[in-house]
Amino acid sequence: MMRVWAKDQPFGAELADLTVSGGTLSATGVAIGIEPCPYRLDYQLTTTEGYVTGQLVVRTEGPGWRRALVLERAASGAWSCATEAEGDLDRPAPGGDLSPVAGALDCDLGRRSPTPCQSCAIACTRAAGPWTS
Repeated sequence: MMRVWAKDQPFGAELADLTVSGGTLSATGVAIGIEPCPYRLDYQLTTTEGYVTGQLVVRTEGPGWRRALVLERAASGAWSCATEAEGDLDRPAPGGDLSPVAGALDCDLGRRSPTPCQSCAIACTRAAGPWTS
């Protein structure tokens, strides 16, 4: 199912294509926005049974910069993160210490029309469940 979100202040829009099958979900989407700087963000999310995140791939770019993040959760519950950063962006580097999300089951881009200029921030939660809008 395709979903679209938009907001006026500050401007932003997102298009997501979701597939829910049994207890799994896959989603691909694109978001654009203008704050804190103009950006485009593309993502792919796949979950395992029980809507537990398996992998989240995020790629974002703006004028003069690009970033990427691949967040994966192993069957053991351990998280791994690979990142790329290119260009000039006055924000913290993508990625970081994963110890605060140890044991988390699900991840989210943080909020609708995320602000990837804040280093592809990913919020992880300890409760899994289907994404509903």
